[in-house]
Parts: sequence; structure tokens; C-alpha cells
Amino acid sequence: MKERNDLYSSLLDDLRARTGWEERQRIWYEMRHSGLRRKKKLPWQADLHYPLADSIIGKLKPFYYQQVFSNEVIATFVPTKPQNEALTQAVSRFFDYSIKQNSNFETEVLTVIDAMLMSGLNLLKISWDEDAKGLRFDSVDPVHAILPYYTRDIRDCDRLCHVIPMSVNQYRNNKLYNQDEDLIKKIKGRTNEGTRFSTLEDIKLRREGITVGSEDDQIIVWEVYERDEEGKIFVHTFSPVEPNIDIRPTFELPYNHGQLPFVPFVMEIKDKGVYSGRGICEIVAPFEAYMCKLMNEKADAMTLYNRPLFRCEQDIPNTNNLKFGPATILPVGVQPVTMPQPPISFDQEMINQRMISEYLTSMPDFGLAQQTNTKNARTATEISQIGSLMGQSTDLRARIFRISLGYVFRQAYSILTQFGKKSLTFHFNDTFGEVPADALKEAYMIHPSGSADGINKAVQYQKAFARLQTLSGNPFVDQPSLVRSVLEIDDPSLIQKLLRDPNERQQDQAEDQASENLIIESGFPVRVKQTDDHLAHIQILVARVNMLAQQGGGSPQAQQIYGQHLEQHLQALGQTDKNLERQIRAQLANQASQAQAQMEAQMQAQAQQGAMTTQTLPVGQGV
Repeated sequence: MKERNDLYSSLLDDLRARTGWEERQRIWYEMRHSGLRRKKKLPWQADLHYPLADSIIGKLKPFYYQQVFSNEVIATFVPTKPQNEALTQAVSRFFDYSIKQNSNFETEVLTVIDAMLMSGLNLLKISWDEDAKGLRFDSVDPVHAILPYYTRDIRDCDRLCHVIPMSVNQYRNNKLYNQDEDLIKKIKGRTNEGTRFSTLEDIKLRREGITVGSEDDQIIVWEVYERDEEGKIFVHTFSPVEPNIDIRPTFELPYNHGQLPFVPFVMEIKDKGVYSGRGICEIVAPFEAYMCKLMNEKADAMTLYNRPLFRCEQDIPNTNNLKFGPATILPVGVQPVTMPQPPISFDQEMINQRMISEYLTSMPDFGLAQQTNTKNARTATEISQIGSLMGQSTDLRARIFRISLGYVFRQAYSILTQFGKKSLTFHFNDTFGEVPADALKEAYMIHPSGSADGINKAVQYQKAFARLQTLSGNPFVDQPSLVRSVLEIDDPSLIQKLLRDPNERQQDQAEDQASENLIIESGFPVRVKQTDDHLAHIQILVARVNMLAQQGGGSPQAQQIYGQHLEQHLQALGQTDKNLERQIRAQLANQASQAQAQMEAQMQAQAQQGAMTTQTLPVGQGV
């Protein structure tokens, strides 16, 4: 590990190297939230802002959110060794419950998506919250993550500094921090007299919210993760104002996965380098600036055109006597000035710029806005081709997002199995379950559930139903899984309520008929229900009747009720499948004929054996 002064100097070098990128982030934030305002304007001129970047981000956020939560469970587990499917399913549901119900992932991932789209980069920190006994996720603004300028992949970087702004009360509430009052006075606020950033030569390194507080009651804490020569990760905690005083003693990162607890989310993969990716704001900035100019020019034109000018062909002694209003008579020779038409259509030009920006961000309107300039409407084939092309672009971005999501799930599962084994119960779709501890010891390949094309649910429906119709009844296709794929798109909670494996249902029906057999043998008739699997009931009925026949046939009353109950099931089966009913009746008749012939042959054999016994008796011993 580096000495503290060397580590601190390296971090300052990293901070200097990203100055240009940091300034651009400030511009993008200002552009999205407050708008790019006019630098020079007259009092009557408009200063409007067209929220192009913000509108595109708003359209894209649901797509990324659906990539996480549109399926029954958020992650798919594949065991590296053969294992019972029920155990794998229990592990998957336990992890799903831990992420959704016992952590802040659902809300924090929205911040991650929003910041990723705006800046092109965001980090998600994964840790274990000992107080809450669960996983904790924190969205880290890339401005608050100081990295070496040469870093290509954050997961393999030499060091990472997490800048944590906090209030004095938040600092005091963390009992792991140094609570020395003199230290707190030195590191809080913006002045920091007598500290590292009070000298003239270091004044240029001041960054409010990064090196010093942006408010008088704010403290900046640097949490520095450093990897040593052996690959171990150590955490140093100090304030950039007093780097030689530990806020918390240095410790080794306790997680078994051996990785930095930060996963980067990027909107695009372009050049190599952590700061090479662009966000929506940077991509559409020229178009938003131009559209703001168009809006302002249009508003200025409306201001001028709605206040007509007049010219007079002769001298007017006193212009203050001129009044303009209803029923006002103008002096002789006064005529209105006809304003020329604008050289372009502001509305059409704004539509064109918006269309170009949406094509760049893979959010097209399929050219529908262009129809105002065309005589013929676009054909369905043309729109389909455009949609297919843009779908490939969104599919690529979804795959990039899912790569990072996979890293998050694998880190989270590793931390969960390391610290969260005390409570192995989970709640899933109105039912409670418990995952065996041995199942958590197995190794799994973990991937985000679903597919990258989850942006369009209508298309997913069409594909799922077409697949169901095509493959329904195919012996080479797992039918329960086929139905599951359709229910998962509609509502994942319906899977637990509606889906039943045919083998399990047949077993349930067989058990129902076995219970009915006991009722019949007690002399009480049983009603045939519409929901019965008549074929399964008939099979159990026939097996029971044959067994009773071998044991003497049972009571006459039970034989009569068995016959009536069997006939009712045969008639109910015939209403849905007449051919199957005929086949079963033929089989039953054939079995009855064979049983009758076997009985007659047995009786004939017994009679012949009795006659032979009588003939062989000695004289005088016959009956």
C-alpha cells in the first residue's frame, strides 16, 4: 500500500486529470434541470427552454426498469452441478425476496438509471447493512467517484475514492467515525482555516462538495479503496481537508468476492476509458440548444407580429394623440405595416430536430411527424422496418445494461450468503418458504431474468402467444414451462395461482378418487364433478373394482354404486372425447369377457378335477 501522503497526492492528480470532464457534467446537469439560457437578450425577448434531453430520459427510464422487474424473479440461477430443481427454485426465490423486500434496491436502481442516462456513467455500491440485517445499495454520482485517469474498467482499477458529503449530525451518528470535536471543527464547512486547503497554492484544488463542504454544516469524507500487490483491498477513511488524520482506522474489505463493491453502469461502450461514454444530455445538447433558439425566435416573432406597426404618408403634429383600440378612427394616411412571413416554419423545424435527436438515442417516432411534408402516408412495411432497426439499437443498449446488472446480482448473492444465513425464510406470491442452508453452499451461474427485448410488452405478448399456439402439445417441449412463459409476461403472480404441472394434477385426481372409493364402499354415493379428470378417475375406479373382484367382489351395494359412478364418469368423458369413451368401453367389455371366460374355465377345471377324484376312490369309500 502507498503511504498516506503518496495516496493523497495520487488522488489529487486523478482529480486534476478529470477537470474537463467534471465541467461538462456540470453543464449537462444545468442543461437538463434549469435549461441553457440566453446570454444576451432585450427585456421583451423570450428566454424559453425546450426539455429535449429530459423528455428522452423520461421515455427511456421505464425501459431499463422493466429489464429488472418485468419477470417473476429478478435473477436466473443455474447450478454448476446437478441439483434438484426445487432447491434451485427456492434459492432463486430467496434471493428475489432479499433484493425486493429486504433492501433498498427497487428505489436506488431508479436513481442509477436516471444518472446513467444523464451522465453516461453511474456506479452502484453494494454492501451489507449490519443494522438492517440486509443488503444495502447506494447510487454513486460519477462526480463523487475519483478514479485514476488511465482506468479502463472500474472493476479492475488500482484505487477508487468514494466522496461522501454528509451533515455534521450524520457524521456524529456514525459511531465508527472519529468523534473528536476539534477534528469536526476543522473538516466541516467551506472555510477550513489552518488546514490543507487554506494555503494559496492549493486554493485551485477546492471543489465544493468534493474536497470541501458546499455548506457551513457539511463534512466531506473520502472513503478510499486501494488494492495492494497481493490483490487484497484496503479501505482508508479520511477527510481531504485533514488527510493525515484517520476518520476510521484502515481495514481490509471483508467481502469474500474479492472485488471493489462498485459496479459501473454505462449507457454506451465507445472508446476505452472510464470517462469515454456519453449520456443523453451530451448527445442531444446541440439539438436542444437549437430547439431553445427556435422557441425563443418563434416567441419573439409572435411578440412583434401581435403588436402591429403603422406608417403615415403625411406629418402627424402630435403622435401622443394617436390611440389604437376598438372603434378608433385613425388619421388620414395611416396604414398598417404588413409583416413578412418567417423564412422557415418554426414548428416543422423543431419537429425535424426532435426526430434527428430521437434517432440518435434510439427513440424514434417512426417518421410519423414527417407526414406533414409528404403526400403519401408511410406504409406498414416501412414503419415495421424502421421499428426493427431501432429495436436492434435498443436491444444492444439493454444488453450493455444487463451485463452490469449481472455483476450486481453476483456480488449481492455472495454478500448475502456470507452474512445473511441467519434467516433463510422468504415470502413469494402469497406463500412462505425456507431455503435449505446446503443449497446456498452450491455454486451458481447468475444472470438477469428475461431477455433484452423487454421494451415492448405488446410484441412480447405476440411472440409468447404465437409460440404457445405453435408448440402446444408438442412432445419435445415442456408444456408447463411453455405456459409459464406466457403467464410471466401477463402477471408473474399468476404463475403460482394458475400453473399446475399435469403430472401433479393427475396425481391429485387419483388421490381424490382413492378417497371417493372409501366413501363408496361405506355405501354412500359420490357426485361426479365437472372439474374431475375423468380418465384418471376411471383408471383408479377400474383398478379398485378388479382388486375387489379378486377378493370376493365387495358388498352388493358397493358394487352397484361403483357401477353407477363408473357410468357417470364415462358419460362425462364422452361429452369431451367421444372416441376415447368408446375405446374405454370396448376395453372394459373385453376385460369383462376375458374375466367371464377365465371364470368359466376355472369352474370347468374344478368340476373335472372333482370327477377324477370320485373315480379313483376305492370300492366302498365312495359317497
